[in-house]
Amino acid sequence: MKKSLLLLILCMLFSFSMARADFMKGYLDEMGDSDYFLLYTDKDKIEVEFDYPSGSSFWVLILGETGEKLGYFDLTEGEIIKLTGGGYFTVVIISHQGDGKWTAYW
Repeated sequence: MKKSLLLLILCMLFSFSMARADFMKGYLDEMGDSDYFLLYTDKDKIEVEFDYPSGSSFWVLILGETGEKLGYFDLTEGEIIKLTGGGYFTVVIISHQGDGKWTAYW
């Protein structure tokens, strides 16, 4: 009985960790303010979706492992950025207009 209960708990913990979505969040104070985080993925393709305050204009700069610029995105034109190739990415969020909380999910 104890072994089957332990097995059930381990299965639940494993399935919870597999279903967890990764995310980062922060706050930009004013126009020109920026924040960044390092994202690592071993997947060949992932999508990063951003939430930010309506009425604000936030931009995102993606840098590769060696600091090379991979893309510059205006989130008012689309809130999903597709990253390919895996590895480390530096994600820089910049306020072009407005302030508020931002969240990135992948």
